[in-house]
Amino acid sequence: MEDQMKKTIIAILSVGAVIFLVKEALLHPVKLPDYGTPQRYEKSGLAKYQKGDYAGAIADYTRGIELDPNYALLYNRRAGSEMELQKYAEAEKDINRAIELEPTGAGHWFARGLLKNELKAYEEALADVNKSIQLEPDAEDDMKVMVYFTRGIIKRNLRDYRGAAKDFSVVISLDLMDAQVYNNRALSYGHIGKYNEAFADFAQALKLSPNDDYIYYERAELYERLNKHKEAVADYDKAISLTKDPSFRAQAEQRRAESKKALRIK
Repeated sequence: MEDQMKKTIIAILSVGAVIFLVKEALLHPVKLPDYGTPQRYEKSGLAKYQKGDYAGAIADYTRGIELDPNYALLYNRRAGSEMELQKYAEAEKDINRAIELEPTGAGHWFARGLLKNELKAYEEALADVNKSIQLEPDAEDDMKVMVYFTRGIIKRNLRDYRGAAKDFSVVISLDLMDAQVYNNRALSYGHIGKYNEAFADFAQALKLSPNDDYIYYERAELYERLNKHKEAVADYDKAISLTKDPSFRAQAEQRRAESKKALRIK
């Protein structure tokens, strides 16, 4: 969830010629615009979040909370912006408050699951996402995509690869043609011995995203595990040619060298 968008609120305070007003301006150099209602602050904060202005979004959500301290969605939204800024303690406090105010809000439980996954508290993350699904089993497809994909990632982190593959299959069944979903299911299949299915998913992922260096690298790793070093070298070559990340290139070159060495031994 990092660095998709960003920047700040701009506000101007007029300063008069009177010394009193100058002193006031120095004490209060920035004045937030008065949107009038908590709902307007929620909307303006969301607009800033979508532009990457996370600090500005937090300021608007905070103003909305000051107007209505029991508006659960504002705490949820503010937690999202705090997560983007890696302010995890503040985010956890806010999302807990949202759940306290609105315990049947599936979105709040899902948001806390995202936070717990980020904090590597995977068991807690899974429990929260499961609670989200329990509260809203018939969610709209776009929400189902997010929830089941996230749960699949959490299950992979817990090494429940069979469960992860099932969740990624739910996402794919909703007609989502996304390379990362196929890639993650391929990785899950690879861990439970479903190699044909894994390679079929890698092929679909690369069809959807033919210049993704990481997919080539991850398929190469599976080839390497299966002692198919010639195929592994070819995929490492492709990953190296595509990447712009020096550290990733060095890692891929090292793995390629190991596969080449295995080929010579054979």
